[in-house]
This record gives sequence, C-alpha cells and structure tokens, in this order.
Amino acid sequence: MDWAQQTTPELRVPSFDLNVPDNGYAWWYVDVLCPEQGLGMTLIFFLGSVFSPAYAKARRAQRGTPLAYAAVNVVLYGGNTSEWALSEYDLTSAHLDPDRLTIGRNHLHWDQDTLVLRFDETTAPFPRWPSKRLAGEVRLTPSTLFHETYALHPSHLWRPIAPVAHAEVIVDEPYVRFTGSAYHDFNAGENPLEHDFLGWSWSRRSAPEKTQILYDVQPLDGPDLKIGKVFHADGKTQPIDPKIVHKLPSTRWRMPRSIREEEGAKTRLVRTLEDAPFYSRTWLEVEQGGQVDPVMHESIQLDRFRRRFVQTLLRFRVRGARAM
Repeated sequence: MDWAQQTTPELRVPSFDLNVPDNGYAWWYVDVLCPEQGLGMTLIFFLGSVFSPAYAKARRAQRGTPLAYAAVNVVLYGGNTSEWALSEYDLTSAHLDPDRLTIGRNHLHWDQDTLVLRFDETTAPFPRWPSKRLAGEVRLTPSTLFHETYALHPSHLWRPIAPVAHAEVIVDEPYVRFTGSAYHDFNAGENPLEHDFLGWSWSRRSAPEKTQILYDVQPLDGPDLKIGKVFHADGKTQPIDPKIVHKLPSTRWRMPRSIREEEGAKTRLVRTLEDAPFYSRTWLEVEQGGQVDPVMHESIQLDRFRRRFVQTLLRFRVRGARAM
C-alpha cells in the first residue's frame, strides 16, 4: 500500500492529502484520559467513513469514493453522560492539503511538534434531544514520534504515531477544560474492514514515560495476529506478550470484552464509554506493583456490524451532510 506511505517532509507523519483508493479508508485517531477529573475524549477524522451505511451502499453500487464519505467523530466523556457527535460530509466539505485536513468546520494540523485538532460539531439526535453544539480544541504533544508501520492484513495498516503523549482539551461548548495522557495513531486500508476482519481487541495503557499497546486482530482468513509493544518516551520500544486473558463483563448489548494482562496485574472496569451492538469502548484501570495506570480499551465484532438491524440503528447516530 504505497499510497499510505506518503509523508510530510518535516515530521514524517502521514500526509493529509493521501490518495485513498475507492472502497478504502484512512483515519486519524486521538484519545485523551484524565483520571483525576474522570474525563476523557476521543476524536476520529475519516476519509471513507468505515461504519457508514451510506458508504457501504455506495460501495455495493461501485460508487465508493472515500472523499464523498468523509466523517468526524467527537465524543466527550464526563460524569455519567457523554456528548456524542458523528457527522458525515459530502465531497465539497473535505479539503486535503499536505499539512492540513479540513472536514466541514473541523480541521487538524501539526503546529511544530504539537498536533492541533479543532472541532465544531452538532451532537447526534439519538439518544439525546435536542441536539447540542460540541466545539473546542485538542492540543496533543508527543514525547517523540514513532515511524514503524504494522500490517494488520495485506490490505490494512496501522501506525501508532504518538503512543506516548500529553494533551490539553479545551471545550468551549459545553465548557470543559482538562489535561491528560493521550494517544494518536493512523489507520488505512484498501478494502472495507468487514471484508477482511472478524474483529479485534485493542488497548493502550498509559504509565509514566511509557505506553503499552495490545492489538489482537481476528482476520476472516488465516491465523489471529497478536501485537504487544511498549513504547517509551525516549523512542525505544520493546515487545511484550502477556498470556493471562482477563475477561470483562459483557456490555448491555452482550458484547464480549477481554484484555491480556501480565502476572501480578489486577484489571478493573472503571466505566463503559461506548456500548453499541457491534462495538464497545471501555475505561479500565490496571494496578501492578503499587501503581495504577489508566487504560483505553475497545472491542469490535464485524460479523455483528454486517447485520441489517445494526445498519438501521447506525442511521440514528449519524448526522448526514445533506441533512445539515
């Protein structure tokens, strides 16, 4: 996938004007956790909205142009509620430059060594009504940039660009301020996810001066892929392979969840952040050696995603550009 190796010359991060192939996708992901305040945030900028029923329909009709189905997902986690926004945009709303990606009223760019994400969205109408504005900025500063790319499948790649990072979150509407450990990665593929994967489990555990990533991938064909890596703030990495499988309680949608852990570690579920028929995002804590580390965890089952009733439900969580 040479198209996904294009980088900006200054930072050697994926260029924002990638030529994403038809039926493919690229996304830039950021999450931030602040255990002290019980707050968190995730942001995803998509070229080719991978979980979009509209994009899936276009692909079936051989009209799967990624730029015509760009999307932005912003979620603010706080207290007992979340503010959720997922908006899809048409071809006129996505503007790609080597050093800047703009989708609607949202953009991301590198300001020297800081990744700046500006968002201005409207929360989805389901399950909350009326919709609200969700606007602000995230400034993510990595300890260093990592350049290794991992093949999750011959047609799909993952690059943890800034697994050890710190971020400042400034939300103007609603008014929220916090800082916390942060993570940034990039994913890209030439095929729809559901064509090549059954699902995966992913987690990032943030400790002082390092981040542990576990990525357990189930392809439709072939053996499972288990990635385990510790990324250190000084740029060094080391492989890990925890053998103990800790099963977490299923979600309300009966989504199974588990995480691998090392001997002597104790994992505790802090909060289920996202609970969907095919997807869960969970805030965990791991205690080991007297230290407690926050963990962001996600599980996805793409066989569930393919079901017709799930595709119908997804329409209630997405704001389409043509309806805005």
